[in-house]
Amino acid sequence: MKHMNKATLLTLLATLFSTPMATAMEAALDSIEANNTMLSALRQQNEAERLSNNTGLNLEDPEVEFTYMWGQPSEVPNKVAVGVSQSFDFATLSGAKRRVATRQNDMLALQYKQARVELLKEARIALVNLVYNNAVTALDNRKLGEYRQLAETQRIALERGDANVIGLNKINLELVAVENEVSLNKIEREAILLDLQRLNGGKELSMYKVTYPAENLPLTFEEFYAQAEMTSPMLAYVRSEIELSREQLSLTKSEGLPTFSVGYVNELMAGDNHHGVAVGLSIPLWSNSGKVKAAKAAVVAAQAQSDDAVAQFYGNVRSQYERTMSLRKTAREYASIVKKLSSTEYLTKALQAGQISIVDYINENKLYYEAIEKSLEAERDYRLALAELQSYLD
Repeated sequence: MKHMNKATLLTLLATLFSTPMATAMEAALDSIEANNTMLSALRQQNEAERLSNNTGLNLEDPEVEFTYMWGQPSEVPNKVAVGVSQSFDFATLSGAKRRVATRQNDMLALQYKQARVELLKEARIALVNLVYNNAVTALDNRKLGEYRQLAETQRIALERGDANVIGLNKINLELVAVENEVSLNKIEREAILLDLQRLNGGKELSMYKVTYPAENLPLTFEEFYAQAEMTSPMLAYVRSEIELSREQLSLTKSEGLPTFSVGYVNELMAGDNHHGVAVGLSIPLWSNSGKVKAAKAAVVAAQAQSDDAVAQFYGNVRSQYERTMSLRKTAREYASIVKKLSSTEYLTKALQAGQISIVDYINENKLYYEAIEKSLEAERDYRLALAELQSYLD
């Protein structure tokens, strides 16, 4: 009878801790980032908005005016007037408009980075579930092989009169249960692969050899948070909102300053010609009323929102970090326990020697495999938490 010896068990568990094929996961993430349709659409949308933000940053177009006047009475000569003028506003001359547009474009880039972070987190979670599914499937297939061979052995023994039907029925029930597990695992795997294909822009990914990547966490929370705070596009975005509100305040103030225009005027009539400079001034006495006060309030609001976002971010990162470290400890404890367990080899020898019944064998075997399954689940839960934690560093 085939059995799972300790070397085979360690090989199975190694799929959760080894790193030679970890590049498969990274390659999948790179492919998803390149092919994802949501990111592609967002890039195009951001480009359109960037071009829109960059319009209206120059001075108003110059104005050309032509006037033809008929003289009254008839002996009075007709008059022609030609004028060219250019208006100037402080919002444009000071660069306030351009600074606002630049800040808006920077925030578009940060929105894209945050969308990328969420995408990669979703993809990592799917990949972790795929690795877990692969490990559970490998374990169930081995159980399936063992129970099938055991059922055949018991059937032959029953025909010889060396066994009873109760033991065979027990084995067949376990065999059906494992077959159902294998079928469910296959359905779950197909669902995960379809989800990854969706994330990859509809393109299929070859993920049969994917394993967990190497762990690369700082030793302390303070080290991790320092990296996360520096990397976070969300924090950068809320801080940019403060700067944008300040730039908009500056723009609003400059829009309250007078607008002036300078031009050249030439009046022509028979026997007479006048030309010179025309200067105009527009004073916004009412059009800018209340706008500066509203802009100042927006700066205060943006600062308050930023303070809240930083506090929430710190709390979320700390909670996720501690949860991840706790799950990591649990996973390592399970892995250590499983490595110390006796393999099914001893149960098989005891069964063949008649020291235990087939029912005792199945019950003990189930406890053994349940311990392995708990270890696989603990590692998966840790890796899922790690995937979420990793998103703070993307």
